[in-house]
Amino acid sequence: MQRGVMTRGRYARLMEGAEAIEIKATIPTRQVQAALKRYQLTRNNDEQRFIDFFDTPKLGLLASGIVMRARRVVGDEHDAKQQAKTRWALDYYAARLRRRRPA
Repeated sequence: MQRGVMTRGRYARLMEGAEAIEIKATIPTRQVQAALKRYQLTRNNDEQRFIDFFDTPKLGLLASGIVMRARRVVGDEHDAKQQAKTRWALDYYAARLRRRRPA
């Protein structure tokens, strides 16, 4: 695998002309403030969104590798998505759904 100078700018060239690029990251709570500062993110340049996940009470969709979600973006278009996910992603979403489920 090539790294370093040989790959510099490769992704910038691939993304040239894109209207937006979405980067997803899981950041430990203790590192959020440092990440916001490092990437110059503020409440003035963030995108506020509300995301809901849907499943059966026993998480049957998730067990089948399916994640259903709806996203409302404040001031922009809304969307809904159904995806097949990797094992790591399924574990992550399962934990989120379990936290949200009423006792």
